[in-house]
Formats: sequence, structure tokens, C-alpha cells
Amino acid sequence: MALSIVCVAVAALGGAALYEHKGAAPECDSDRAQGQVYRVLRDQFHLEGIFLHNFTSTAGGFFSDTRDCAADVAEIRGNVNAADMRWRQIRYRVVYSDTSERPDVSVDLGGATPFVQPPEPTLWARLLSHL
Repeated sequence: MALSIVCVAVAALGGAALYEHKGAAPECDSDRAQGQVYRVLRDQFHLEGIFLHNFTSTAGGFFSDTRDCAADVAEIRGNVNAADMRWRQIRYRVVYSDTSERPDVSVDLGGATPFVQPPEPTLWARLLSHL
């Protein structure tokens, strides 16, 4: 009897956590956030054919309605190695929007930065990316 009560309580807590996470801002490297970052970089900074790399979350958690992020951006050039491209750092904020499917994104374009080879993701990160 106690086991069934514990199972129901755990399921209820899991459902509540999932419900709260639905109102959270998307991850920094999610497709929805990246799409908005691409749009802002194209519309405000006139960057075309860009490559985003090295996503880092600087603030905001699993249930947060805003996330502060950093990444590197370069314009794609034909037959140029990624390490030889001109990389610039960007900082952006992703804000959950309950009125639209797209999150609100604001971007600040920074100075030059060297190319950093991305580390191999951990097993835990790969498992969480499929959620």
C-alpha cells in the first residue's frame, strides 16, 4: 500500500515538473532559439550564411522563463576551414513567450574570438538532448 502511494506521489511530482518546464525558455542550443538568433543576426546585423558554434548557457535553469546564452558566430565562406574563419562572440537572451510559438530573442554582437573545438558531449547530455 505504501509503495503505491509513493508511486502516485512521484508520478504527480513528475507531472508537475513537466508542466512547469513547458513554461520555461528553450535551451540555448535548441532549434527554436537558434532559429530566432539566425533571424536577429540577419535582420539587425546583416549577416548571411552564418554558422553558430560553442553554445553556452550563462544564466537560467530548467524552469526559468529566461536564459542568458553565449555562442560564436562566423559567416560561411567557400573552401575555408572552420578554424580559419573570422569568429565573433555573441551574447543572447531567450525569453519564453506564451503568446507565440517563437521565443523572444535579443542578441549582442561582440568582438573577435578564436575557434574552439567543441568537446565530445557526455552520455547524460546526449540522453537529455532527445527529450
